[in-house]
Amino acid sequence: MTSPVEVSRPRERFYELDLFRFIAALFIVLHHYLFRGQAEGGYSPVTFAPWLTTLGQYTTGFNFFFMTTGFLLLMNAGNKTPRQFVVSRTQRLYPAFWVCCTLTYLLSLLTQNPRFMVSPSDYLANLTMLNGFVGIPYVDGAYWTILISLKFNVLLLLVMSLGQVKHVYWLSCAWLAYSALVSFIEIPYVDFFLLSSYAPFFIAGMTVYLIRRDGQKWQYWLLFAASYLVALYYVVQDALAKEAYYQVPYSPTIFMLINTVYFLMFVLIALNKTKWLQVPFFATLGLITYPLFLLHQNIGFMAFTYIPVNKYLLLVVLLIVMFTLSYGVYRFVEKPFAKPFGAWLNSVLPGRSNNPKTQPVRK
Repeated sequence: MTSPVEVSRPRERFYELDLFRFIAALFIVLHHYLFRGQAEGGYSPVTFAPWLTTLGQYTTGFNFFFMTTGFLLLMNAGNKTPRQFVVSRTQRLYPAFWVCCTLTYLLSLLTQNPRFMVSPSDYLANLTMLNGFVGIPYVDGAYWTILISLKFNVLLLLVMSLGQVKHVYWLSCAWLAYSALVSFIEIPYVDFFLLSSYAPFFIAGMTVYLIRRDGQKWQYWLLFAASYLVALYYVVQDALAKEAYYQVPYSPTIFMLINTVYFLMFVLIALNKTKWLQVPFFATLGLITYPLFLLHQNIGFMAFTYIPVNKYLLLVVLLIVMFTLSYGVYRFVEKPFAKPFGAWLNSVLPGRSNNPKTQPVRK
């Protein structure tokens, strides 16, 4: 069962995914500002109205973000060599990260608050983005998801290097089976790279890309449905873990409903029912998502700690400032430096490509 529209090559940019990524990032920002800052270790002294705290408690957009990442990275991997993939990912991720990480670190030095500070050596290790692999503290706690995304990048690069992108469906089936198995049997060490609790979300995103590329194949829909069921299991476990960690009541049902909405939004993409979201402005929202994620958490916590103004006014102003800073990082760091940085990488990495024009790839 296929349709000519769905079998055609996916268009260059999915504006709806730009919007979805921005929504996911906004949810993460609200989760940190409205809930986590007060609930975990007193990173923020500000407590908001109960309904806002509850909103922040449940607006965790990480899973939504991983779904969009699965879609976009598989789409980009399909027309690149492994070397081009490495160059494109590096030039996309590192310049903005260096600037945002450095800004956060410098502001932490101004506060001299140990809650926000790391050592100079830890800061330098953060600049590699590899510190999470060896347990070095993050400059900003929000960076933990970078480690998850890097692991997914490594897995996808391995598939590309072995020439197995054409078998990504069967590899995804095996990965999902592993994710389900680990829910019953613990497999030490292996899960550090195979990411059992996040795999269903990456797989769901990749499967929707396969549907848009190849058409409405029943086996794709079966994999998508299976990823949804496994995802629900991990969503419930996450809710229970958060309840124990934060010592506040959590509703697994609400978590399940929120994540069901995420999956339904990807169903609309799979069915090509999101044409009404083809708004070019959403591309700008997508482009500021990465720096917004990098900048918001500790800088926001520092603002709530040290700026003595009305907390609701500060929340609004802080959101505006974060959006503006994020756009500035995109406009004055990512946009002008991505191509030169990519060209430099092409000149220094072994096995230079015959086509040195590597374009930036969205995360």
